[in-house]
Amino acid sequence: MKQGKPPDNQIEDTFPIRQAVEGMQDALHLSDLRTGELTYFNRAFVDISGLSAEEICTLQVGELRARIHPEDREEYLARIDDLVEAARRTGAPQSEDLEYRWLHKDGTYHWFSSSRTLLLDEQGQPKVLVSVLRDVTRQKETERALLESERLLREVLENSRDALYRHNLRTGTFDYFSPAIEALTGYTAEELIEMTAQGAQDLVHPDDLPAYLAHTQALLASADSAPVDTVDYRWKTKEGVYRWFSNSRRLVRDETGQPVALVGTLRDITDQKEAETEREEALHWLGIQRAQMQTVFDQLPVGLILAEAPSGKLILANQQVPRILRQPFPLFSEVSEYNSNLGFHPDGRPYAPEEWPLARAVRRGEEVHNEEIDILRGDGTRGVISTSAVPIRDEQGQVVAGVVVIDDITERKKAEAERERLMVEQDRERSLLETIMENTPAELAYLDRDFRFVRVNSAYARDARYSPEQLIGRNHFDLFPNAENQAIFERVRDTGEPVRFEAKPFVDVHQPEKGVTYWDWSLIPIKGAEGQVEGFVFSLLNVTEHERLLSEIEQRAAELNATIGSINDGLVLYGPNGEFRHMNQAGERILGITSEEWASLPKGKRAERLQAESPDGRPLDYAEFPSSHALHGETVTNYHMVTHRPDGACVDLLISAAPIRNAQGEIIGAVTTFSDITRLINLQEEVQTERARLQAVLEALPVGVFLADPSGRLTLTNRVANDIWGHAPLSKSWDEYSSDYKAWWPDTGQQVQSHEWPLTRAVEYGEVSGAEEMEIETQDGERKTILNYALPVRDVSGALIGGVEVDVDITDRKQAEQVLERYRLLSENARDIILFINPDGCIVEANLAAERAYGYSRDELLTKTVYDLRAEPAAPLVNEQIAQANAEGITFETAHRHRDGSAFPVEVSSRGTTIGGQRVLLSIIRDITDRKQAEQALRESEERFATAFRANPNGLVITRVEDGTILDVNDAFLDLFQWTREEVIGRTTRALNMYMHPEQRDEIVRLLQQDGRLRDYEVHIRRK
Repeated sequence: MKQGKPPDNQIEDTFPIRQAVEGMQDALHLSDLRTGELTYFNRAFVDISGLSAEEICTLQVGELRARIHPEDREEYLARIDDLVEAARRTGAPQSEDLEYRWLHKDGTYHWFSSSRTLLLDEQGQPKVLVSVLRDVTRQKETERALLESERLLREVLENSRDALYRHNLRTGTFDYFSPAIEALTGYTAEELIEMTAQGAQDLVHPDDLPAYLAHTQALLASADSAPVDTVDYRWKTKEGVYRWFSNSRRLVRDETGQPVALVGTLRDITDQKEAETEREEALHWLGIQRAQMQTVFDQLPVGLILAEAPSGKLILANQQVPRILRQPFPLFSEVSEYNSNLGFHPDGRPYAPEEWPLARAVRRGEEVHNEEIDILRGDGTRGVISTSAVPIRDEQGQVVAGVVVIDDITERKKAEAERERLMVEQDRERSLLETIMENTPAELAYLDRDFRFVRVNSAYARDARYSPEQLIGRNHFDLFPNAENQAIFERVRDTGEPVRFEAKPFVDVHQPEKGVTYWDWSLIPIKGAEGQVEGFVFSLLNVTEHERLLSEIEQRAAELNATIGSINDGLVLYGPNGEFRHMNQAGERILGITSEEWASLPKGKRAERLQAESPDGRPLDYAEFPSSHALHGETVTNYHMVTHRPDGACVDLLISAAPIRNAQGEIIGAVTTFSDITRLINLQEEVQTERARLQAVLEALPVGVFLADPSGRLTLTNRVANDIWGHAPLSKSWDEYSSDYKAWWPDTGQQVQSHEWPLTRAVEYGEVSGAEEMEIETQDGERKTILNYALPVRDVSGALIGGVEVDVDITDRKQAEQVLERYRLLSENARDIILFINPDGCIVEANLAAERAYGYSRDELLTKTVYDLRAEPAAPLVNEQIAQANAEGITFETAHRHRDGSAFPVEVSSRGTTIGGQRVLLSIIRDITDRKQAEQALRESEERFATAFRANPNGLVITRVEDGTILDVNDAFLDLFQWTREEVIGRTTRALNMYMHPEQRDEIVRLLQQDGRLRDYEVHIRRK
């Protein structure tokens, strides 16, 4: 099969001019139904198929049909069977139109619109299928985008609790109301449109009408191009009841700047207004009562707090409470706000909000007597209080309030509690430090102020080739001299500021055979009570292998504005992958951030930029945002979040989010709405403390660390653990591990269950686990591979007191290994020649295809240069091509030489890249001998066709079927009808008034589409 070969006389009659066929914008191919071969295709078919002409020539019709989308293939084949059956039944050619998806060479599916005609042989049997194709992918994508845009707008309007409207200022009527208007006012959209704007204005409460009119007049008189106004007023609904509404309006102007319409939203704020009134009355009464009780309570020698039931809202606290706590005492609004970092059980466990005696009194009616609680006071010191709480009941016995009495017994308990705390803390920290230092893959050393070794772990001593005893007391730089590192150590000692390095090169003078190695290392100063540096934690992790692998591969590196701009609530739209699409002005105002700045932030930085917190002060990760849940198919309503604006203001938000789905139910984005509820919320930021020495060690480690108590409750994680997991939640017990942390065993693909986690086995059974590989999913959905180490922590008596887990992220290493393996398989099995070439032209690597093409072995090729392979060496040109390939990449044609001296044409695609720190050119070379021969044959064939067309004594014209545009004419046609070529090419026969009876052309088209050909048809044509 060859491109351009006419299969029989029938096709020659149908397509007499080869040049016309090859010049068609639409693709065309012919297939023989008897042999299953593709007998002809034009250049347009090569372009839209994504395959080369050579590739198409090697394929059977069945192989081409295999590239049709599986969902379309059955109908495609069935329609061909129908054509064949109809042709056999009628004995006449058959035609039809069909759309289907085709697998392009780039791996994507393209939509094709196909017009197919079945031709018959002399016996009337189906023989040839003629297919004319057009790529309509862009049209399909445009239609789909339009449908999704309309669907998005409909979802926003149908789910909005606000009503949208458009007031036509020229007619004094309303052009539009959204569906929500009936729920708000009782009137249907049609009733309000008939009412006119004046009728609607007459329903405004008389007391509010002057303000309403003043706002409207100011808006209409504004000099801004698109001014916005919000006015609150009462309006009589269809039930005859006045309700409060907030009306946000934007003025729309025509092209001359004249006001033509008001576009706005209506929100029912009646409940908000009533709540504000009730709250003001309650606050007034409460202020009187509080002042009376405060005077009495302030005279008591003990602390006293009074709270409402069952909410736990604090009504008042006397002066002794802040004195005992040594800090201002906030009046919390509910039990959930009770500070969990203020009080602790005897076992050190923080009091949960509902565990406080006052909470138990107001919630459960419990009486508590002389319960001792360890507290953390405002000045950072510890204390002990004795608390007694009782409920206050009304006449029916219902709990209406509660009171707690606080007595400071710190001095009595201080000595005993401090001694016990120090003993427990000392044993725990010693055990934790010993366990971590001896079982982490990192090398750790503790140095004194003069850089003498105080303690090292086994990994450090082993790599240094000294025993721990030989290192203790020796100066680090006496053993490992390095002027640069010594200057860094001295700067840390002098400034007290820690340092961290990633992949820092190092040459060990005692082990020169290692060459340059690369290390992630940190130096963390340990400070005394006065802030002076007393020692250092020195942590190292050898990443030489990791750097080597990374160096061998390359790094992979407004909708709905007019409608939603007038909504009072903030609104943000996201795409299917969380990419920012739009934020309205209200959202920018509430968050204190512009759309451009929000769009520039990566997803992982959005929570950081907002300084987002939960109501209890816990920092929020982006994965916890309602928008993130919505993108996973969840609908979130009334989610409370606290943010911080750039101007320092703390803003409370009430957020709702929902997924946006297309007609197939697929998630194509998310919409988030939020209101500023700061005036209704009073929050006190939680106080958090750190254990300085242990935290400094953990933060210095280049691996993720998790600490758990005997129940499996996670008590502490370090920075790297959060980096690995995106966010490391503190699970309350080990049976929550599998829900908080998603991981799978790579050999079975089974999810790691809670009881299987190495940390569970450590705290439950005392089991030690090392280097267990897991595939994990981070909190933001990213896939990683880690090595997991876990071991139990015991006290001096050998009793289990917890466990420690160490996670090492090996994702980059695993990915590098996989990429290198894929490259090796690709190179070995590629049909094209692949050469790696130094910038000086020397060949440094070649694949099997190169050996076969040139006739040299691999070792022989590695002794040659690209100059040796050229059929006609031209050093200046080769040097120029090498330079361009190294700088930006190049594709060109040239001739190479076989080992026997014979030349052959090639196409070279070359680009510079860096592998293992070395700059090389990756050249992919294709033998194009067959293509060159085909091109020559094509040129000769086209010349013959063009000559026959131009020299034909009969007038010939080629027109486009759809609209009659003239594509080409011969000289005989011009002489016959007295036109010039410039006058007819590109114009339609209708524009030239060529047909005396224009309906004749429609009849010609119909007969061609019906029968596939037309002979001896008389038509009347006008001369010029």
